[in-house]
Amino acid sequence: MIRDVLERVYRFLVNSTTKEKVETQTVSIEEYNKEKKELEELQAKAQSLKKVNERIKEENKSIITNIEKLQSEIRIEKIANILSALSFKTDEERQKLLQTLVNSDLSIDFIRETYEPIKTNKKKQYETKLPQKSIPEKRTDSNFIR
Repeated sequence: MIRDVLERVYRFLVNSTTKEKVETQTVSIEEYNKEKKELEELQAKAQSLKKVNERIKEENKSIITNIEKLQSEIRIEKIANILSALSFKTDEERQKLLQTLVNSDLSIDFIRETYEPIKTNKKKQYETKLPQKSIPEKRTDSNFIR
């Protein structure tokens, strides 16, 4: 329908501006005004749809920004959770490593596979295979009292 209206208006404009001898088509003023009104309505509708489209694009950008922010926060939480089992000399070292890992392109699985063995190795470092002495109990024997 839109195409038909546009074609008729186009033909009318071409016929009225062409210098060559062209078969002229007579259109009544009522029909011309009707076609012109339809064209204006369609142009207004197209303009309205363009505005709606722009608003939707802006909303999509906002949603994408929010999703990226949430994904970043989740990544930070996961990496912080992995690093929480490790001991650091200072909190500054922990934050520096956390920020480095968050900004890297390393996957969470790779980070977990890399840092979880360190956690278990640290625990093993404090374990010993030597027999452990228990703390002697206090004796109340009078032999030891002077």
